[in-house]
Amino acid sequence: MAVKNKDMELEKLRLGYHFEEGVNFRDRVIQIDDEITESSFALFDAALSEMERDSKRTVTIRINSPGGSVYDALAIIGRANSSSCHIVTEGYGHVMSAATLLLASGKKRRISKYCIFMAHQMTYHVMGSHGDTKEEVEQIEKQERLWCDWMAEVSNKDAEFWYDKTYKKNMYLTASQCLEYDIVDEIF
Repeated sequence: MAVKNKDMELEKLRLGYHFEEGVNFRDRVIQIDDEITESSFALFDAALSEMERDSKRTVTIRINSPGGSVYDALAIIGRANSSSCHIVTEGYGHVMSAATLLLASGKKRRISKYCIFMAHQMTYHVMGSHGDTKEEVEQIEKQERLWCDWMAEVSNKDAEFWYDKTYKKNMYLTASQCLEYDIVDEIF
């Protein structure tokens, strides 16, 4: 009887993670379906660590996100790239802003034909002394250039292409354009 209760509790916990946190341990899927925040990284890291302990098989990251914190998206990318598991990224619905590089960074990258990819210049709200605001603006400009460099590494377009297309206005791409630019490997 105790074994049956323990199994039921484990199943309840597994289903809770699946429906509340977007982590499916059985199928090895981690969903990123909201704004990317510090807690997104913490959940991703914990889920991926658990999956790595289980085996080195493929882990799929399903993305339907408006973006969010660039730093936390970069943390997720760094963690995924350091994994011993084969990482597949899939885009659904919308992959925007900070989520764009996450989609493009998978070992295998897929996108739904119904997905919209949107990249743009960074946004920020700065208050403070002139020196503080100037420092913040300079840092944001460096980050924009780094994003362009990183997109050049995972696509067939150079950094200047990305800078020119995203600096003045939002750049919306269809799934077909993502495939053409080598941001993804296939459309499904």
